Formats: sequence, structure tokens, C-alpha cells
Amino acid sequence: MRPKTGDHHRGFKVKDARGWLLNGMKVRVTVRFRGREITYPELALEDLREIAEELSDVADIEQAPNLEGRSMSMMLTPKKDRGGSSQAQPAKEAAPAAK
Repeated sequence: MRPKTGDHHRGFKVKDARGWLLNGMKVRVTVRFRGREITYPELALEDLREIAEELSDVADIEQAPNLEGRSMSMMLTPKKDRGGSSQAQPAKEAAPAAK
């Protein structure tokens, strides 16, 4: 994404990210700066915060937004209370069968 990415395009990127998070994948959201856009990092920070807020029901922030060179990124992980119990269940069932 870029700081000037429109709401519509950001919307379908967030929709894709939601699907990946529901499948248990991590998502890195990156905003790349071109030219003089780098002088306004607060615009990208605001976009990243809005994305994190939109995905707060399915994701936790693993890595807060940080600026690295000409890009700002953050890492989102699936919430543990959502899918953690269903993945731990088969492991408990497999252990008694091995005895």
C-alpha cells in the first residue's frame, strides 16, 4: 500500500487479510513511501492504526508499526482465543492413543 491508497482498495486488502488471519496465518501490512511522501509518516501510521482497528476482532498486533527505510510495516497475528483451542484439541487426543 501507499499513503495515498484509497478507501476502496484498502477495504479489499483488509478483507483479504481477514481471510488469511481466520486461516491462522500471520499478516504483515506495509506502507511504502515514494518521493516526498516520506516527510509525512504520520499518514501511514494513521492508516496502519485504522487497519489494526478494523481487524481487532480477529487479530492481535505482534509488531507495532515501525519505520524501516522508505517503508512502515506492522505484523498482525491471529487471536489466540479464537483458534488456539481447536488446534490444541487433536494433540490431546493423539497423546492417549500413543500410550
